This record gives sequence, structure tokens and C-alpha cells, in this order.
Amino acid sequence: MFTRDFRKLRAAGGAILAVLLVCVGVNAALLGLTRAVEVRYGSYPWKNEDWLRVLLPTLWSGHGQNRILIAGGSEAREDLLYELFDESFPGLRTFHGGQSQGTFEQLMLTLEYVERVHGRSAVPHTLVLGVNLRFVANLPRGRSPLFAAIDKYSPQFRVQNGPDGPRLTDKGLLDSVLARMRFLLFKQSPRYLSAVASVGEYALPEDHRSAGITSWLQIYGSPYKYQELPRMTPEDIRAGISRPTSFWVPVHQWEPDADAPAIRRQFARLLAFTREHGVRLYVVNLPENVWVRDRYQFGRYERYEALVRESLGNTPFLDLRTMLGPDEFYDAGHATLPGALRVSRRVIDFVRDHAGMARR
Repeated sequence: MFTRDFRKLRAAGGAILAVLLVCVGVNAALLGLTRAVEVRYGSYPWKNEDWLRVLLPTLWSGHGQNRILIAGGSEAREDLLYELFDESFPGLRTFHGGQSQGTFEQLMLTLEYVERVHGRSAVPHTLVLGVNLRFVANLPRGRSPLFAAIDKYSPQFRVQNGPDGPRLTDKGLLDSVLARMRFLLFKQSPRYLSAVASVGEYALPEDHRSAGITSWLQIYGSPYKYQELPRMTPEDIRAGISRPTSFWVPVHQWEPDADAPAIRRQFARLLAFTREHGVRLYVVNLPENVWVRDRYQFGRYERYEALVRESLGNTPFLDLRTMLGPDEFYDAGHATLPGALRVSRRVIDFVRDHAGMARR
């Protein structure tokens, strides 16, 4: 009886081991394929956790010398279309680095992480930075999703607050091993799907795609979140801006003069980074919905913009705050696709004019 039970147990254990080996083999093959796709074509995994892309060396290492990096918060992600930049600057490849809930502090940690982890070859040739008051003021305050992701999943660093803002500090060996295991075990499935979508974007001409395939590629192969969604109604947009728990409340209450020294330090740190690495920097003040613009106290927004201009010095700066009408916004802050087309073309002309690049 013992022998029969033991044989059954051994057979069950063998079956479980075989399944585990197959799973490990399949995942290893998928991971290898995904890495190859990311190096060759690029990819935009984790649509709802776009800050995780900073962790992937395949999206950064060796790509900097001919890269235009679009950066900023989610407003920059929706307003600035990387495809149009690719078409307009054929010698360069554009990568979208806009992050949900992105702030100035997150931008600086991203640039520092990219250089220290992925190497100087990952630092972009050109940085197009989309800003607004929320981004510059580092709102909402508190622990950012990027910092949490680095703490949890980066094998190299964690984020520690210092007198000049958040900084990267080394992780110990055990924390490094645990972070790598978490990332491999829990964050790869969306990455695999995005790699398939990246291949589909190149392999399937647009006139050969069904509506379903186009939608699938948009979901898994694109950095944009709102292009396929219907616009919010004006009533819902205004109600969202006015809600007491909305993040727009601290945005409209932010006092630039109180944070001016910290803001100047942020810009000084950015300018020092771009000068040291020879990065061409272009800053765009992104469009604001009229219903957002109307809620600032008199003079407050003007002090914000004066602070930005003063801090940037002679850095090329384009102010598009009033460019779009209310019908060109998906919600209170993000442009619709037609609005983004207009904004992107204007920014491309701006970059060309300042860089002396020929028009196509």
C-alpha cells in the first residue's frame, strides 16, 4: 500500500515538475523573442503602468544617439504624437516617454535612471518636454508610481528623498534578487502582448487590417490611452474639475512664489544634465482646457509661466496654452486625436525652426 501511494506521489510530482519545466521553457522563449523585438522595433508595454518602461534596457540601451525622447506627464503622452515626429525627422527615431501622473521630479529620476542603468548610449539626442503647471509643481504630491516601481522592481536602485529632491541609492544583493524575481514573475505578460503588437504594426499594412486588429494593435502597441474613446461631455468635464476631491483643486490653489526656489533648482538640474550630455532640449507649455484656465486666481498662472521662462533662460520655449478649443479635449487635460495632430505639427515646426532642420 505504501509503495503504491509512493509511486502515485512520485508520478504526480514528476507531472508537476514537467509542467513547470515547460512553463519555464515557454517563458524563456517568449522573453528572448520579446527582447529581440524591443531592440529592433521598440514597444509600448504596460499601457496603464507606463512608468515601468524605464526599467527595460532593450528600450533604452544604445538607442540614444538618434533618439527624440518625448517626455512629460500624461498630457504630453496624448498631445504629442511620436509617429508624426518619426515622419518629420527621418534621421531620428522617436520614443514616447510620457508618464501617467508624471511630474518634474519623475522626469529627473527617469533621466538619471536611464543614464546610470542603461548607460550614456541611452541618453537621447533630443528631448521634447511637454510641461504644464501641474507637472512643474509636482502635483499630486506624495509617493509617485515611478518611485514605487523602482523600489519594487529595479534590481539596481531604490528612491530616497534628499535635500534636493528624490535621488537614486543602491540596493543590497537580497533586495536586488527579489526585485528581479518580482519583475520576471508578475510583469511579463503585457510585455509579450506588446511585442506581438509591435511586430504587427510593421508586418500588417493599414489597408490589410480589420477593425478588430486595428483596435487590438491600439490597445497593446500604442502608448496612447484615450484616442479610441468617446469624448467626455462638457458637463462631466466641468463637474470633475469642480469636485472637492479632484486633483485640480491643489493645482488651482498652488502658489508659484512659495515653491519658486525649488522650481528653479529643478530646471537648473535639467539644464545641467542636458548640457553635460549634449542633449537638445525643447520645452512646450501644453494646451489647457478653457474650463481649467478659468479657475486660476488672477495672476497665479502668469507667475508660474514667468518662473518657467526665467528658469529656462535661452532654452527654446513654445507656449501653446490657449491653442485648443474645448471640443479638442477628451477630458479636462488631454487632447483628442484631432487636437493632438494640430499640437504635434506645431511643435514639429518649432523644433525644426530652432534646430535648423530642413522640412520634408
